[in-house]
Amino acid sequence: MHKSLCLNIRANKNKNKNKNKIKNHYKFPLYYLLACISFKCAETVPTEIERLFIKNIKKFFNDIIQFIKDVSNDSRIPDRDKKVIAVLMIYILSPIDLIPDWVPVIGLLDDFIALSIILDYLFNVLDNKILLSHFHWSMKTFVAIKKISRFVAILTPNFFKNKIWKYKKDPYSK
Repeated sequence: MHKSLCLNIRANKNKNKNKNKIKNHYKFPLYYLLACISFKCAETVPTEIERLFIKNIKKFFNDIIQFIKDVSNDSRIPDRDKKVIAVLMIYILSPIDLIPDWVPVIGLLDDFIALSIILDYLFNVLDNKILLSHFHWSMKTFVAIKKISRFVAILTPNFFKNKIWKYKKDPYSK
């Protein structure tokens, strides 16, 4: 299936149209990841379009790294909260889990819960002013991630949030 995706992408000769598609899909890095996997499956020399995909993936991850650095250096966020987020991020990235990832469906659940705790903190606990001062993407992307974080916040009980987070919202902000 991946090879057919590669062939379909290469069959399109209109390079300008493809470049515009690439720029428009920068907001959705999953497309880039899937495209790179499919290009790898074809085992051919990368075309200009493939190079643009790879360049945009690198830019996206550089933006993520810069965002994490900016948030971790913000003095308005308590140090304890930064440490909790760092531990959760290390837990997500580490191969050692409470539930092994090879267990179908349930194996990824603990990583998903850790990610939901991080998203809930960033987009629901922190004030929007703090987060937007470091957010490198568009407001449309911010709103979309905020909606997702509200949905996954169901997995984070309120007593747990009150126990681990030191940050208290400004009572005058919405």
